[in-house]
Amino acid sequence: MFSLSKKGDLERLFVLIAIIGTLIVIFAAGISVCAKRLPRRSSTPPPPPPEIPQTNYGNEEDINAFLRDYERSIEDHDIYSLMNCYSPDFTKESMNYDQYRAYMSDFFDQFPYIDVTITGATYETYPNNCIRLTFYQKLHLKNNNKDYTDSGHVQMLLSNDSGRLQILSESWQAN
Repeated sequence: MFSLSKKGDLERLFVLIAIIGTLIVIFAAGISVCAKRLPRRSSTPPPPPPEIPQTNYGNEEDINAFLRDYERSIEDHDIYSLMNCYSPDFTKESMNYDQYRAYMSDFFDQFPYIDVTITGATYETYPNNCIRLTFYQKLHLKNNNKDYTDSGHVQMLLSNDSGRLQILSESWQAN
């Protein structure tokens, strides 16, 4: 705590208050600008979607083909096909595209057998050529005669800017 003992201290306090006020206004304006970029949800709930609903940016066949390629590339340990599913702008946690490629290469080396099952896929489309794809994924892994099973919900943000679906980001929530 400080005390106001000099005239200069009072002036500095007013300057500090003015700076803090300006920062609050700038911060609030930034939040306002970011909020305008977010897609708005309709006030009326949509009807329940089929397993894979239609979209303007990729039809049911496109998304099913994308999921088959993604699943097959993991099971086949095909790092080139897998990374073809990802955008060069991909990020996951603290990893970028190149770091994630190295991570998945190591993962493939660790587990000679990988079985992937994807079920319950649904998606939402956004006006900026993005799709949020959500599905349940079960992994069965074998390593040195040990079996591992892991399952959880995957959420991906897909881009369709290049005319093909590519993963911009993904998250995994284990069950």
